[in-house]
Amino acid sequence: MVSAYTGFIWNVCGYEGGSIYVPTYQASVQCGDDLYAAGEYLGYNEQIYSLNEFRFDAGNSTIENAYQNYYYALYYANLVVDHFADKTSTIAKRCVAEAKVLRAYMHMMLALGWNNPPKVDHVLDGDAMPENCDHDEFPR
Repeated sequence: MVSAYTGFIWNVCGYEGGSIYVPTYQASVQCGDDLYAAGEYLGYNEQIYSLNEFRFDAGNSTIENAYQNYYYALYYANLVVDHFADKTSTIAKRCVAEAKVLRAYMHMMLALGWNNPPKVDHVLDGDAMPENCDHDEFPR
């Protein structure tokens, strides 16, 4: 469970263990007229300026890092769920439940930001090619 929380803090709450640059936060709040992406000179933090001025696309490094970081954090939560789901002890059950809550939060944030992202509810094999949720074989 420590790795699940570490993965969450490292990738969602901070950036590489701590920084003022937190892609998951900036991707969700920097787009708006009430914030200003200030910098030392014109063009400083261009990826943040483009968010602030609504002139970004999928190639924006902040958007890309936020998307990747949610899936990195999902990996750690899925490790806990996959390796301890069959355990019957009270501690194992609690850890799996906590990991599922973290996983649900990240799925929710991915859905809010990217509409129909791939739903990853287990550790994927190296050759896995997950599809967006709107292309699942099972209708909802």
